[in-house]
Amino acid sequence: MVTERLLSASGAAPRASDRAVRHDGSRVVLAVVSLGALLVAGLGFATGTSVLRTNGMLVFCVLGVGSALWQPVPRLDMLQRLALSVLTSLSVLTIIALTMSTTGQWHPVWAAAAVACITVPLHVAVLVAAHLDDEIGPVRRARRALDAVKSSSGDEVLWPVVAGLGGLICLVISLSHRHLDPGFYGFLADVGPWWYVGLALVVAGCVMSFGGEVAHAVPVILLVLVLTATPALVYDGPRSQSAAKHVDFVTDIRTVHSMASSVDAYNAYAGFFAAMAWLCDLCGIRDPIHLATGWPVLAGLLRVLSLRYLAEQMVQRRTLQWAAVVLAVLADSISADYFSPQSMGYVIGFLVVAAALDRRVPVSRLGVVLLGGIALAVSHQLTPFVVGGVLVVLAALRLVRPWWVPGLVLLPAGAWAAGHWWAISGFVNLSELGDASNFRPPTTAAAEGLHRLPVVEQTVIALVLGVLLLGVLAAVGLWLARRQRQAWAAAACPAVGLVAVAVNPYGQEGIFRATVFAIPWLALLAARVVTRPPHARLIMAATWVVLTITFLVSSFGLDAMNVIRVGDLAAVRAFEASGGRHPPGSHYLLLLEPGDQPTAPERKGDQHFVWGTDRLGPMPTMTSMSPRAQMEELTARFVDGTSGESGQTELFALWSPAAARYARAYALQRPGEPEALRDAFLSSGYWKAGSTPDGAFLFELDRSQYDAARR
Repeated sequence: MVTERLLSASGAAPRASDRAVRHDGSRVVLAVVSLGALLVAGLGFATGTSVLRTNGMLVFCVLGVGSALWQPVPRLDMLQRLALSVLTSLSVLTIIALTMSTTGQWHPVWAAAAVACITVPLHVAVLVAAHLDDEIGPVRRARRALDAVKSSSGDEVLWPVVAGLGGLICLVISLSHRHLDPGFYGFLADVGPWWYVGLALVVAGCVMSFGGEVAHAVPVILLVLVLTATPALVYDGPRSQSAAKHVDFVTDIRTVHSMASSVDAYNAYAGFFAAMAWLCDLCGIRDPIHLATGWPVLAGLLRVLSLRYLAEQMVQRRTLQWAAVVLAVLADSISADYFSPQSMGYVIGFLVVAAALDRRVPVSRLGVVLLGGIALAVSHQLTPFVVGGVLVVLAALRLVRPWWVPGLVLLPAGAWAAGHWWAISGFVNLSELGDASNFRPPTTAAAEGLHRLPVVEQTVIALVLGVLLLGVLAAVGLWLARRQRQAWAAAACPAVGLVAVAVNPYGQEGIFRATVFAIPWLALLAARVVTRPPHARLIMAATWVVLTITFLVSSFGLDAMNVIRVGDLAAVRAFEASGGRHPPGSHYLLLLEPGDQPTAPERKGDQHFVWGTDRLGPMPTMTSMSPRAQMEELTARFVDGTSGESGQTELFALWSPAAARYARAYALQRPGEPEALRDAFLSSGYWKAGSTPDGAFLFELDRSQYDAARR
């Protein structure tokens, strides 16, 4: 594919043999990459080099497994083969891992060996066939590709090189700011001007790139890498507190080989967690928190692939396709790429839709659509129904054939939901059907007389501004392409998410999920505007700059409370380890401050429980009592609320700097009040404190000292 497009850009017409190179060359490249990754992983395992094992096995699991199953299918270009390979790999990984977990037969190494016995011979067969075929042999193909690169214009190569220089600058600056404890605006306030220079060069490359596929792809991929790898390098933990509970679920599957959450919905939709547990076992990742920290990088790259494959099915020109990808990336600052079923569901969902649209692929593509539908059905409650609804719209407009393709996604989702209705019925309320409040995002009421920090409003404005700009451009794009069926399809597909939210608000987060799935379709329409001559470059530059600014503010403005600190995580894990997995008495952890913290729902049969202060009833504010008095009131209510338990109860309390920042940002407490409460616990005499370098404190109640103080 790359060879033919480079030849086209240089003015040469592709010969029949070049078309053979385009199709069969992709098979050889993926075979070499897949087998090479497996060899690197084996070398890392033999030498104890974890970096080699982790990265090699990661590439093989995500790319090598699926690409092997598509090796017998000829006449696929590189983009098609990559997209179908990733879709197949993620689906197979999910289905096999969940089967092992559900049946209690957790044998990750033997399962991987069985997969390798099928996939490795398929890759080897391709290399042998390519070596025997002189017309498309590796040497001849490499020589033609090199000649095509030499014949390409210097301007075509210039901007990918400029973007590469910018990406290198951002990487170096990020590595020099490791272990950053983020305040408000996150690393943006600390990383220095050179990082912004590097980002500007990458954005310039996205604006000015033209010519072949590689010239367009390099700047866009670098943009995604800069925006996802920078926080992964400068922070010590994931950028979402919710990632911690998903890590706990993965750990449960690795240790007891099944889900044991007290929330049945997680147990019923454990596909993602099982897949990640198998992946960690194969890659030798001891603590999944490291995978969660770097996950947005992998999710971002896979997102680019899925968006590019979708764009190719909906619009024709290459520049327009890549513009749609950039728009979809920069307008989406909702942070749905964190370590979660939603992030993988996004990738699988859009790959499924694109595969269903791609009639150039043989009918065998419907098999992988079904595989993707099954993987979605067992991993998330909402995503498969949104994806299935989109396929219904596309089938109604005769863009997806045959008409029953949506059933390949909706039937598995419906069957799985019906079979696990006992786990999700509590989240379905018929009184919410069509309620206008379903579209309202979660709200946090500020304390009387206090005002939120400006950064909170700025992040909301940036998010809304980015989506609004995309919506305006999409409306203009629809008018420009009003005679095209694909344009009306792109305009209709976002409505599917809104219908889903009208049925169920999904914990008031449904509107965010609807927006996430609407953005790529709006981007397909908006791309027609930013690439329209005669002022396309100018319009594109202005749009890219505005969206980059809104993305940075919206995505990283609240990192002060969103990023998981090592100290907070260590304190929570210390509590979970107290008394062993099944202690003789109940253990309670009281979160002294509001906001998300790296905790998870208790496990079934376990005796570790996490409480917020709301469980203790309305508390007087510090304006009406001293910090010491409030500490005493909290302690008394905590002790009384847990006194009915049989056996010896152990009480803990957690104070987190990140949670204190949350209280300040959302105007729940005045400046200094969280710190005053912390100091009151430290000086109480009956709360024993253990501190962390991050400033978190895990307090344990000394019963004898507390009883003596009360007397």
